[in-house]
Formats: sequence, C-alpha cells, structure tokens
Amino acid sequence: VYKASGSPYDDGYLATQDGFSGIETLKNSGRAGDVDNYLLSYQWGLLNPDFFTLPRRIYLGAQLQF
Repeated sequence: VYKASGSPYDDGYLATQDGFSGIETLKNSGRAGDVDNYLLSYQWGLLNPDFFTLPRRIYLGAQLQF
C-alpha cells in the first residue's frame, strides 16, 4: 500500500505538483498524443502484476511431552 494514496494500485504521483507539471509540460509541447501515451505507460507500470507477492510466512514448531 502506498503511503501517499493509501491504495495498492495508485501511488498518488499524478496528483502531486511534480506529476501535474509533467503532464502540463507535455500538453504545452503541442503534442496531445504524448499525454495519452504517458498516462497509459504510467498505468502499465503501476498495474504490473509482479509488484504483489505472497505474504510472509513463519513456520513454528512445538513439541510437548507429558
């Protein structure tokens, strides 16, 4: 879970000033398609299924003698 957004799927970067200024820079370059490609590529990186793994496991053993 990302601290900024509280979500395991969104890191909250695009909502920050840095993320917003990056998108604005692309918009001001005159190529609107670059913004769409940037956002799609960013989503692919966030939704990478390899980011999630199995939870940690701890195995304990006990032996009782009566």
